[in-house]
Amino acid sequence: MSAKNIHKIKLTDLFWDYNFREEELQALLNGDVERVGHVDRYGLYARIITSMGWYQVIDLIPEQKLEEALSEQVITKIRFKDIREKYHFAKRLLFQ
Repeated sequence: MSAKNIHKIKLTDLFWDYNFREEELQALLNGDVERVGHVDRYGLYARIITSMGWYQVIDLIPEQKLEEALSEQVITKIRFKDIREKYHFAKRLLFQ
């Protein structure tokens, strides 16, 4: 996460409906573990993308993982069509 952030983004705030520890979710985001409970990395990315604005997303997801975070496996998990379209557009701009 960027040092310029005043407020630290906590992944556990995105999973308020589950009893995960911050360290577990950070390990998942960093690729150190394959899943936490029933959540895999694609589900984590989808939750981040659905819950946050673009600048928070790029602050939270490591740059080397951003292409994976904008993969079809993630975007198809997003429930809302307008958000899916927004991230399809971002993916095209950044990676094609």
